[in-house]
Parts: sequence; C-alpha cells; structure tokens
Amino acid sequence: DPSSDAQSKKKKKKKKKKQDGNLVAKLEDGSHTDAIMSLSWNRLHRSLLVSSSADRTVKLWDLEKLTCAQTYSHHQDKVSSVSWHPTEGTLLLSGSFDKTAALFDARAATSVMSLKATTDIESTCFLPLASSTLVLAGCDDGHVLAFDPKMPQQPRFTVSAHSKGVSKVRANPAYPGLFATCSEDRYVRCWAATDTCDMVGSKKAGIGAIFDVSWCPDAPYLLAAVGASGTPKVWNTSECSMIRERFAIDRKNGPALISSMGSSGDGHDGEGGMQDFLGGDASSSGSDDDSDAHSDAMDDDSDDE
Repeated sequence: DPSSDAQSKKKKKKKKKKQDGNLVAKLEDGSHTDAIMSLSWNRLHRSLLVSSSADRTVKLWDLEKLTCAQTYSHHQDKVSSVSWHPTEGTLLLSGSFDKTAALFDARAATSVMSLKATTDIESTCFLPLASSTLVLAGCDDGHVLAFDPKMPQQPRFTVSAHSKGVSKVRANPAYPGLFATCSEDRYVRCWAATDTCDMVGSKKAGIGAIFDVSWCPDAPYLLAAVGASGTPKVWNTSECSMIRERFAIDRKNGPALISSMGSSGDGHDGEGGMQDFLGGDASSSGSDDDSDAHSDAMDDDSDDE
C-alpha cells in the first residue's frame, strides 16, 4: 500500500530527527559550537585540558569534574592552535586566523599579550632556549615568526621555512633551540635557534602534503610525520650531521630504535633516514603523486642544506 509506505517513511524520518536532537542534548554545558582545531594537556596539572576551536574560542576543561572551567574569547577568527607552557603550569599560547598569537595566564582571562603576524597563524609553540623561552608562530605564507615575550612588538627573527603554509611547528622536548616544521609542500625541516635561526635538516617524506610532526618523548631525536597518504613516517634526525653536531646527539641508539618501526636507512647524510612507521617504502604506496616520488621521496632536500 503506497499510503502506508509513505507513513512509515515519515515515522522513520521523525525518529531520526529525535535521535539527532538527543545527541545534541547530550553535549556538556560550555561545549564548543564548531570544529575543535587543537588540544593540549597540562603536564604539570594533569586534570586540565585546553582546546581551541573554529568557533573563535579557547576553553579550559576540568577533567575531574568533567566541566568547562573557563572560556577565553580574545580571538576574532578561528583559533588554530593552543598549548601550555612546558614549565609554567598556568601560561597558555594560542594562535588564530585573525593573524595574532596570544600569550595569557589561564587564571587571568582579561590580561592577554597579543603578538601580531601579517597572515593567518596555523600553529604555535613555546621554544625553550638556554636562558629564555621564545614563542614560535607558523604562518599560512610559509614563514615562522619567533617572538620574545619581553619584547613583543616585533619578531626576534623570521624564517622562510616552506613554500606553502606551515602546518605545524614543534619544539624539541630535550634539546633547547631545536624545532621542527612541516608543510603541504611535502617537506619536514629542522631548525636551530639562538638569536637567529639556521636550517639544520630537511626531508621530503614521500607522504604527500604533511599535516603534523611530533618528537618522540623517550627518544627525542626521532621525529614522526603524518600526511595525506595516511601512513606515518619516522625520521632519525641524529643521522643528519648538522643536527648531531649542533646538539651533541648520541647516534648509537638511533638505528636500533628505528628498526622496530621499519627498515633502517644506511645512516649516511643525504640518503634514506625517513622510515615508514608500518614498514615498507612510501614510494610504493601510490599516494604521493610527485613525478619524482618513486625515486627520491625520502632523500634529503640537498638544495636547501
């Protein structure tokens, strides 16, 4: 009977709407109203989590009470990045598409230090040095800006890191001044910062556009990257002589650790060194459509070094 079929469809549609409504009703008070773009766990106060969102806010979460403890609304556009200071347990850093980074104390929502860029900020992080801490901002135009919070009016230095936007900037947790960047230009690069900044390593990972990099906390010379191919890759940065010598990194344990993640490269600078986390070679995956993907996808970016 056509009429009964139509009634059945209407009932199913109403039921689906009701289910969707119930899902929305289950969101906690204070939840974000748009996509969450970044999360950071407080290592000193383990019950605190901070999030940033496309709804232009940063939110502080109390994981013991499972509540939103504070909402910060100092940005005027999507908040792409947020992170805790590594040693100051209440200090937060956020970056936004409103072309600013913000440094603020979680306890004082109205007191915000604004650091100005000239384009959208994709990623931010704190960079500890020997005697101070800088704020890094990776920008949509491929530049990385380094700010000294004591002199925030202009960057201490600016580097042209990539030919496309800087997807992520990450400070090394063990070696002061060492940080990594990645980009949709398909490169992962390492940098050594003091009063200025020098590139000390560069790899084409062979995984397409690269969205994120992360240092291994237990073996901080290992750098993982993930990109459009969906296959993580690991770079033993101690294989690069400039990194090894600049930061006195012990190379002995590197190849043994790498072998558990995939076949190790030959250890020579300029050859190999970016290993498939799941084993195998990214050039055989077919995901990287560069014309040279099958020949040098894991080679050093020798022209830049």
